[in-house]
Amino acid sequence: MWYKNLLNSEIDGLEPLLSLFEGEKEFIEHFFKNVLFFKFEDVEKQSRILLESIKDGKQIPVRYTMKTDEYFHYNNDKIVKEKSKISFKNKKDAKTFALNQDYYHNETGIKICFDKDGNYYVRNEIYRYSGHRVSQGSISNVKNYVISHIWAKTENPYFFSSFWNIALIPNHLAFILDKSDGNSEVARKIKIISKAICYHLYNPNKLIGMEIIDEKELVNGLELAKIYIKDNLINYFEKTVTNKKTL
Repeated sequence: MWYKNLLNSEIDGLEPLLSLFEGEKEFIEHFFKNVLFFKFEDVEKQSRILLESIKDGKQIPVRYTMKTDEYFHYNNDKIVKEKSKISFKNKKDAKTFALNQDYYHNETGIKICFDKDGNYYVRNEIYRYSGHRVSQGSISNVKNYVISHIWAKTENPYFFSSFWNIALIPNHLAFILDKSDGNSEVARKIKIISKAICYHLYNPNKLIGMEIIDEKELVNGLELAKIYIKDNLINYFEKTVTNKKTL
């Protein structure tokens, strides 16, 4: 069985899925053929609006984390920043604090607020640009897809809502990106290739105007990413025909 050396456990729930394919190449191609990426024009437009909002000093949504004292501070003065970190009992307290007090991301210094439920703002962004409702229960017109962040840095305002860091993945495959690199070799490979595809499609460093992605970390996936893109194995999230919103 070709996949045995790709699993790190004698009993692994990935095995029934991998057993449906003739080899690793076929499985990884199946994965990326069925992922929906955002079109470059939407990614570029959204990035431009994000940068304008940051420049205007607006609050940029991020996902709540229990490590608020590690990622955020409430006084942006360099002298006292280290003394202005705070922990919260729960998400509700953190959201209330960020709404009533200027609260900043440590690494970027960007003013932030916490997303309502972890993907509320992302779902609205997807609807705004595409006219599709995803992961919104009964009103969704896109079913059985999961909104997945390619880089897990959802506490970072550049990463959380940006389409260059988001893809729609079918339910039966979405769990793979949530696994740690040590979970299995095939999960590690897919995560690297996913990042390499997004890097090659969108060039986030150019969109943002600074190096937020280290290309050297993606070297093992870039060549395969280029092949998939060249061979038209990548599919894109299309707008609805009736969506006539202007951005």
